[in-house]
Amino acid sequence: MRANIRFACWLFTTLLAWSCQALADFEAGNTAYTRGEYAKALKEWMPLAKSGSAAAQVAVGAMYERGRGVDRDTAEAMRWYRLAADQGDAAGQYDVGQLYYGSAEDHAQALAWFRKAAEQGLASAQFNLGVMYFNADHVARDVAVALSWWEKAASQGDAQAQLLLGQAYLEDTLPHDYHRAELWLRKAAAQNRAEAQYNLATMYLHGYGVTQDDAMALAWMRKSAAQSYAPAQYAIGASYDEGRPGPVDYAQAIVWYRKAAAQDYPPALYGLGVLHAVGRGVSKDANEALSWFLKGAALGDAKAQCNVGLIYEDGAVNVRRDVVASYVWMKRSMAGTNLCAERLQPLRERMSADERDRADLRLKNVQ
Repeated sequence: MRANIRFACWLFTTLLAWSCQALADFEAGNTAYTRGEYAKALKEWMPLAKSGSAAAQVAVGAMYERGRGVDRDTAEAMRWYRLAADQGDAAGQYDVGQLYYGSAEDHAQALAWFRKAAEQGLASAQFNLGVMYFNADHVARDVAVALSWWEKAASQGDAQAQLLLGQAYLEDTLPHDYHRAELWLRKAAAQNRAEAQYNLATMYLHGYGVTQDDAMALAWMRKSAAQSYAPAQYAIGASYDEGRPGPVDYAQAIVWYRKAAAQDYPPALYGLGVLHAVGRGVSKDANEALSWFLKGAALGDAKAQCNVGLIYEDGAVNVRRDVVASYVWMKRSMAGTNLCAERLQPLRERMSADERDRADLRLKNVQ
């Protein structure tokens, strides 16, 4: 499991001690910005920013960072963000941090500014600080500290923090705590996070901390798949392929495998290859099977690579025998599976010296 930093521009901070006119001007700028009237928004915000309003400074900085109504200029964005941040504004501090993390590529500075904003309770900063501790990004790795920051963000309703907390307790990052995993995943799933819905489905499918329930697993998978989450689409296909929880339905398996395969999800590409290879739900077609296996093999799927090698080893209808390609793909598969291990050496012994040389050269070129 690896977490990723969030990039977002904050346009709003707490508006304190503003005159009614200043507040009206800021809101007028916000309305214009929402409508895409960026020049008008800048006209409203710039005087406020120059007069020292941190909220307006953050808003102007965001316009320069995004190139809305002005030429994109990250240096100018940083200048405005710093003016807000130096007043102690949490949103400004966060935006300084995310610019340091991104375009400036100074993660040590990013860590310092995220910390300032996080200590003021800004959920996105708390989330990013947790990510940096979790990934040992310019700070000693400390999973406990990472989780503590994620929990602060998650308690404010941050769905990504809720998801990562749930995954951390579900996976091998920590000693398994399925109760906490379900708690946080359910919160993220309630916010329609597809990955959280998929993880909950996995818990029900395998009975991790909950009563094993195929129907409940499938229900959560469908919620996730409805958002085009490829692992969930594949899992629904596999449920039809295996007949769990209902009857086997290869036609439906193919429908769902194709949805995930359209996103280049390797297990789905492999599943389609197998169904075409054996003729389940479709006519048996080695050439079509090979095309799906090749797509997965190109993405590094070891099982697909092995199957490409097996098809080329003997050839098939509309597939020419190619022992060089067979050996190359079987050999490449060894990095991830031993499925082809017993076939590899006997195949090499049957190859001519020229075929072995060509295979070795291809393998050298792909390393």
